[in-house]
Amino acid sequence: MNAGSVNGAGEINKGDNSIADAMADLLDKTVTLSSSGGAAVKQTLIDYYATLVTHVGSDTLSVKNAASREATLAQTLSDRREEFPA
Repeated sequence: MNAGSVNGAGEINKGDNSIADAMADLLDKTVTLSSSGGAAVKQTLIDYYATLVTHVGSDTLSVKNAASREATLAQTLSDRREEFPA
């Protein structure tokens, strides 16, 4: 992360960590977040991120399970088809 800043004369000044501090403060700041089709929710950004990661993990597992079921079904149908003479 760049901790320096550029002044009005275009000179680069040594940073005082104010940018890093401001970014860190955002994690615990309560903000209002809205999504398409849903009501606005007030929560911290760190809580939002945790919820997002949980949903992505859950959705990934659901897709993985569905793919496994479909593969099993396809194999079962293929096996049954081979049981009948052509």
